[in-house]
Amino acid sequence: MDFAELLEQGRYMVLWFYPKAKLPGCTVQGQRYSGLFDEFMKLKVEVFGVSRDPASTQCDFIQKPALKSRMLPDT
Repeated sequence: MDFAELLEQGRYMVLWFYPKAKLPGCTVQGQRYSGLFDEFMKLKVEVFGVSRDPASTQCDFIQKPALKSRMLPDT
């Protein structure tokens, strides 16, 4: 996903940061964004969760509680 391309398309982005995948508070935070996912899409807003976890950990994190936002590793 190229952020410049998203901006050229007139799309906005929400970045939500969390310290570590699978922590209870981070899971609740992700579920809140997932609950608003359809509203964000109507507004042409892309949602990304960002943490220092490796991509493999983040993939596991979003699949278990079925989170809808994309995840970005910030290593």
